[in-house]
Amino acid sequence: MFPRRTIVLIHCTYGRYLVEGCPDVTEIVCAEPNVFMLPQLRAAAARCEAQRTAAGGKALRIVVHHGTAEQWLATEAASGAFDACVIFLVLCSVGDPQNLVALLHDRALRPGGRLIFHEHVAPTSAIHRAVFAAMQPLWGLFGDGCQLSRNTASNVRTAAPWASFTMLWQLGGPIPHAAAEAVKA
Repeated sequence: MFPRRTIVLIHCTYGRYLVEGCPDVTEIVCAEPNVFMLPQLRAAAARCEAQRTAAGGKALRIVVHHGTAEQWLATEAASGAFDACVIFLVLCSVGDPQNLVALLHDRALRPGGRLIFHEHVAPTSAIHRAVFAAMQPLWGLFGDGCQLSRNTASNVRTAAPWASFTMLWQLGGPIPHAAAEAVKA
């Protein structure tokens, strides 16, 4: 559950996770660079807004920005008024993940705002790392630039002066994943 009302979703693909479990959210800004996802994302946004209205809940406004999070932050955002920034499988494919996290911290989040991410992370075993290195060229080509071996948690932790950083969970397996929350001072 988000603490207040406004959230930013970075690279939201087709909008599957727009407002699940967030009845108090009144504004969502989505930054999505993949032009092929935009029609589905816009349709999902319209459905979410209509469902909220039909259910008699708080009004919901969803703004879809076509472009990268960095582009959005450079143009329209920079208000420092967002309660949360949610990143779902994004930091693996941006050119400079630490820069993106620092920009979100500095330009989008209000004091006390939360950055929440779920990402796949670098494997710990040497065998997994070798397999990922061999797979990387093809994986990156078909995975929209995805890098399998980034140390995402460390990148987020060190990208900005967080008041707190909490690992929520980590999963091993063929492609390890982790989720964490960082709170802006």
